[in-house]
Amino acid sequence: MSGALETAREALAAYLTAQAGLTVNPYVPESLAPPCGFLEPGEPYLEPSDARRCLIQRLAIVIVEPKTPNAAATAGLEETLLTVLAALANQSDWWGFRVRQPEMLIIGGAPHLAASIEIATEIHL
Repeated sequence: MSGALETAREALAAYLTAQAGLTVNPYVPESLAPPCGFLEPGEPYLEPSDARRCLIQRLAIVIVEPKTPNAAATAGLEETLLTVLAALANQSDWWGFRVRQPEMLIIGGAPHLAASIEIATEIHL
């Protein structure tokens, strides 16, 4: 089953990289080079689906802006969020787009503005 979870994660990261023009890693990378994105487990990560032999997989797409003055980072983050949401609206495998409040993410000792989009898909067992 982990193959199906990994396949879904990798397909989403590749789709967003191609359609949104943002490098998106299918997992939390060891190091980041903003602007970029990565996928991390959502809450709950897995739960039963109403469909037989299926699970709901939830992920968060974390978008990280480069270290810039706050106004520029905010404008960049908002533009990137809208681009990613537009790309997600053009596909049917993932649903439930909910953008969480931006926050500061510490990378290499420096704060970066980041926000996440929570999404879900159905995984067939």
